[in-house]
Order: sequence, then C-alpha cells, then structure tokens
Amino acid sequence: MVLSETLGLWLSSIVREGIGWVRRLACLSTGLTFPIATSPKSSVSKSHGMDLSTPQMALDLIRRQHDLNFIPGSKFSYSDTNYLLLALVVERISGQSLADFAKHQIFEPLGMRQTHFRRNASSVTPLSASGYRKRSDGWHTGNSGSQVIDASGVFSTVTDLAKWDQNFYDKKVGGEATIKLMLEQRRLSDGSPNDYAMGLKNYRAID
Repeated sequence: MVLSETLGLWLSSIVREGIGWVRRLACLSTGLTFPIATSPKSSVSKSHGMDLSTPQMALDLIRRQHDLNFIPGSKFSYSDTNYLLLALVVERISGQSLADFAKHQIFEPLGMRQTHFRRNASSVTPLSASGYRKRSDGWHTGNSGSQVIDASGVFSTVTDLAKWDQNFYDKKVGGEATIKLMLEQRRLSDGSPNDYAMGLKNYRAID
C-alpha cells in the first residue's frame, strides 16, 4: 500500500473531499469525527454505549457525516473513525480480516501468544481485566462505549507488549523502513509539527 494514495482508491463509498491520503488516517488529521457524534439519540444505550459491533454499522454512520471538523491536514484530532477505515483498507488489500492479518503478520512472528483481537463485542477473553463504574446502587462492570471491533478490542499482556516494544529495536517485523515510517512526524498544513506519528504518539523524555 502506498500511503500517498487517495482513500477513495480503496473505500470509494465514503470519500470526503480533501481527506486525500491514506497517511492522514494514520496521523489522525482527516477531520473525521467518531460515528457516535452523528448518531440518532435513539441508538445510544446509556449503559452500553452505541451498538457498533460490526464495521458495517459504523460505516453506515460515517456515511451520514456531511461536514468535517476541520480542513484535512490542518489539525490533529483523535477519532476511532480513522482506525476503522485503516482496518478496512488493510482488509481489502490483504483479503483477510484485521484480526487474522494481525495474528499472522504481527502477533505470531513476535511470539505474542497471549494477544488477539476479539472477534465480536460479546466474546469472552479468559483472565481479562474489566473496568468498573460506580452507580447509585454500587459498582458495576464498565464498558468503553465504543464497540467497533476494528478500531479497538486488542487484548494483550504486559509480557506480550514488551515483545511488541522490543520490535522497535530488533525490527524483526516490518524492517527498518516500516519502523522509521511509524515514528516519522509529519507537519500540518500551517507548518507546525504533528506530534502524533503513524499511529503512535511521540513523547519527549523528561530529564
């Protein structure tokens, strides 16, 4: 995949004028908002957030967006919509689900045997930790709100994440060029730096 290719080459049904490059999805500078912001109030559950358990459900809401939050490339703004669309691009190029692609191309080569994408929002992951929310009648199991599988839903362990981190030094998966690309900071249209690189936030160490 060439990152300077237009999004419409892979996802023609949700093209927005000016979004342009696939790269902007990874840099979170498209101006797209998350589907929940454009959804009917009737589709929002107070206890479980939106039912976006399939990419198609989220795509249907993304298509309803008539306006962008800002001119593409002019600002950084976090939105799961970018990751959902990136996942669909990966799936259409590879012919595999994102879960299978990540398993065979990333997790297995790095020996991350306790890491996976959950297949659906209701699937059970053994030994997983859950968040909690306090309500008037006590504590209840929490929910992240977003049910979009391809934009979230990676379950892992500290040991496996250490293996993922080590790959930035060993470059076993992706090689030198890919790791360099992931860490590359692009500039916004006004010349200011975008601290969010290719799916990674760059932090400066504090002395």
